[in-house]
Amino acid sequence: MPLGTRPGQSPQLRELRQSVRRLLGLDDDTGVVIRQLACAEPGCPPLETAIAVLPVNGQAHRWTLHT
Repeated sequence: MPLGTRPGQSPQLRELRQSVRRLLGLDDDTGVVIRQLACAEPGCPPLETAIAVLPVNGQAHRWTLHT
C-alpha cells in the first residue's frame, strides 16, 4: 500500500514514523526520514520503503523494506 504522495500529510506515514520513534526510544531531536520508492532493479519487489534514523550526535541507521 503506497504511503501517499505528500510526506507528512499521510496518516500511514505519520503512524509509521511514530512507531519507529516509539520502538527505538528516540528523542524529539532525532530525525526519522521515511520514503517509499519504486524499485527498478531486476527481481526487486515493486515498492521499497526506506527508513533512516538521523541522530544529532551519533551514527545514522538505515533500513530498506521491500513490499
